Amino acid sequence: MAVSGNSGDFQSLNSKLKYTTEYQTSDNSGDIKAFALNANGGYANVTAGGPLPSWSANDRKPDIANRKIFSLSDYNADAPDRAADKRKELTSATRLDSLPGDFQLLLNADNLQKLDNSFILYMLGEDPQADANGSIYRSRKTYMGASVNSPAAFVGGRINMAYEKGGVMGSNSYVDYKTRKTTLPPTIFAATNNGKVHVLNGAKDNTTLPGVPAGTELAQFMPKGAMAAQLDLAKPNYRFRYTLDGPVVDHDIYDKDAQTPEGGPAKWRQLVFGTAGRAGSFMYGLESPMNANDRTPNKNHFLWELDKTTTGYADLANVTNNPTAGQLTDGTWVMLTGSGHYAGPGTQVGLYVVEALTGKRKDFIPLPPGYGKDDTANGGNRGLGGVVAVRDANRRIVAAYAGDANGNLWRFDLRSMPFRVSYRRPLFTTPGGKNQPIYAAPAWQAHPGGSGSCTYSATSQCGAIVVVGTGILLDDDDLATPATRQAIYGIWDQTPIGAGDLALSDKVMTTDLVEQTIDSATVKNGVAREAGKTFYQVSANTVDWASKKGWFLNLGVITYPGAMALGERVVGDLSNFGSSVVIASFLPQDGNRNVESCTAAGSLPNNIYVLDALTGKNTRAFDHDANGTFDSYSVVSIQQGGYTRGNVISQNRDGQPNEGTIDLKPTPTCTGATGFLTGGGGTMPIGNVCPVTGWRRSWAPVVSPPF
Repeated sequence: MAVSGNSGDFQSLNSKLKYTTEYQTSDNSGDIKAFALNANGGYANVTAGGPLPSWSANDRKPDIANRKIFSLSDYNADAPDRAADKRKELTSATRLDSLPGDFQLLLNADNLQKLDNSFILYMLGEDPQADANGSIYRSRKTYMGASVNSPAAFVGGRINMAYEKGGVMGSNSYVDYKTRKTTLPPTIFAATNNGKVHVLNGAKDNTTLPGVPAGTELAQFMPKGAMAAQLDLAKPNYRFRYTLDGPVVDHDIYDKDAQTPEGGPAKWRQLVFGTAGRAGSFMYGLESPMNANDRTPNKNHFLWELDKTTTGYADLANVTNNPTAGQLTDGTWVMLTGSGHYAGPGTQVGLYVVEALTGKRKDFIPLPPGYGKDDTANGGNRGLGGVVAVRDANRRIVAAYAGDANGNLWRFDLRSMPFRVSYRRPLFTTPGGKNQPIYAAPAWQAHPGGSGSCTYSATSQCGAIVVVGTGILLDDDDLATPATRQAIYGIWDQTPIGAGDLALSDKVMTTDLVEQTIDSATVKNGVAREAGKTFYQVSANTVDWASKKGWFLNLGVITYPGAMALGERVVGDLSNFGSSVVIASFLPQDGNRNVESCTAAGSLPNNIYVLDALTGKNTRAFDHDANGTFDSYSVVSIQQGGYTRGNVISQNRDGQPNEGTIDLKPTPTCTGATGFLTGGGGTMPIGNVCPVTGWRRSWAPVVSPPF
């Protein structure tokens, strides 16, 4: 799920587009659709049958003569080669026997394909086609394949990293680059289980790119890791399997050495990183180019690909979380990602630091002995979840946080090599351990201090408050009952941002945390725009930082008939919003536990928590009666669902949504910020507003009587 827009223009959602995925795993069919929104985030065009899309990728597929697949041949990330001949373009005229030998070994492993262009036409989406024996390849219901766990990515000017305010390479040209990337028509990158990343024209209208209507495919990228599955996809008896199901995410990278096949001067580039997800152990780097008038890619914009056979990546497994990226203090631009899940015997769990422009391994930071290996009591074959970077005042990455499937929250010190695990142990371990896993990427904000080791300050930081939600859903065992209660934790990491590990910093224990609770008696039913939702308040217990190190809130309090008891869990990445943190959870069904993974139509109940990040306290986050004033409610429960993962917060801010403010100052208790939370199922306003004071009190009771 993605929402159009550029940083700085989110005062209203009017005329913005929401891009959603539709899929069925039964036949591997899918679609990407765009829906126009009104000012409040509702659908602008609605008919009796529901919202009317502005376009469908299936309906806008290009003529066969204009379809292209780009892929990499014999690329070795350990010895990067930017030569153009490594990059191949497959078109409707491409013959199988003209392809490089490594491609032919994958696409004709059974020696049943014709040597002409028949199988290439099939990969390009043309039915019917037949093999050398005359057997017809599987007929497909849709041009697009299913995107089960990979939300569509809006690649435009949505994220402003504010690098001009720091000291990273290229900082003096970032403003011009930012203007350029917000001016060019955006694209949509969609990874699908037909093994391709489809790049679509994301312009708002059909005339921005002459002759190319909005929603039209501009190109396809096919990693070699997904090429091996093309034969199975063509079999008439094919049964669904993950082929290319990991996330895709864009980042701004400065190329000081012009590491492109075309060469040229140093410049900023907008890269798109992707992983195989559940399909396998490979990752890849693409580019959304900035041409004279558009972002149409060519074969040279497939930058790199690696897998677990690549030198330095023997511990790579199934990476299912978003990578993040930026510049290290030594000047290297890198991508950060956990090593993934299900790595196999003898492997270690840890953090990969990958050169962003080439895929070459910069470093691998394994977890300490006893934590990350699959043959240890505290290990297991599942590893790190989502990673969030920590940047210093120069906007350079100096640390990172990530949780793991055994309930450990880790801090990684990335100031200088050799990189290492901070404290040589977890920062915190959930009381449930592997039964309270940390899968979603954390969010952090600067902490103001308030203990003997750091005096409270409203203007300078004393480390970070790191917020995590627990829960996972990777396989059937994760839905076993009886379920373990999950929770949200806010943990104080007292090491100042940019400094070495704080000496004598003890591991945070559950007894160091203050509990916040959901008050079921405060439930309010939403009305008007918020009809069908229920709203709750959270406690406001004080956190005394002289003696405490954080807070927690138990999940599983809000239930629905048919939902799994204590099944509520967090699998979507957390986001900051002013001084609040936004966490989405979902409640799996107690009976049919395959709904979410088989069809996009199955929407499970969601709870959205907008809590004070520093304390976990209640905030004024929702307008339950839709009267234009945000009320003192921190939780909304949505039975019809639609907000499980891939949600987007439309807000005007600098930096990544799960990182603290770029000035590293503690955020005031309420900022007055308002914005929109958009999921596949709808959009709702959210706020980080201050209590009603002064003259407003005289009219508020007239408009909305006290509850």
